[in-house]
Amino acid sequence: KWTNETIPSLFRPYLEVLRESDNLRHLNRRSDTTFPACSCQRRASINVTCVFFERLKSIQIRYCECSPAPLQLLRRGFFPCTPTAPTLAIDLKMLEFARELFLRVAPNNTAWCDRLESFLGACKYKLTTQVRVTLKRLYSICVDMVFQLEYPAATFWKRTNLV
Repeated sequence: KWTNETIPSLFRPYLEVLRESDNLRHLNRRSDTTFPACSCQRRASINVTCVFFERLKSIQIRYCECSPAPLQLLRRGFFPCTPTAPTLAIDLKMLEFARELFLRVAPNNTAWCDRLESFLGACKYKLTTQVRVTLKRLYSICVDMVFQLEYPAATFWKRTNLV
C-alpha cells in the first residue's frame, strides 16, 4: 500500500509543503484544519502521537476517503508511520535530519530510536510501551518512505529549475 498508493498520493502535497514552508523552515502545524466537505460515508477520527526532537504531542485527526489521515498529517508537517489510520507520526524536520545523517554515516535506526527515547525521557516525556514498540518497529519504515518521497522531489526541483 505504501509504494502503490500512499507515496504517489503524497508526492504533490509533499512538494507543496516544501514550497509553502520554505523547505521545512516555517511549517504550519495548524490544528484548525476544517473537515473537508464531501459525501464520504466513512468518516473517522483518530488520536496520533507526534514525535518531535524535543517533545511528544498528541493530536486528533479527522479523516475520510477524500482527505486521508496521511495527507492530513503531511499538511501539518508530519509523516505517518502507517499508510492507513496511523497512531504515530514523525516530524518532517526530524526525518530530514535523519536522512541527511544517514547519507553520511551507516544507518542505525535502533540506536536512533533508543537515543530519541532516552532524550525525550530526560525531558520528562514518557513513551508508553505501545508507542515505544511502535516507534522502534515503524521508524525505519517511515525513514524509507520519506526517502522515496525525497528523491523524486529533488529530481523534480532540479528538472524545473526551482531549486
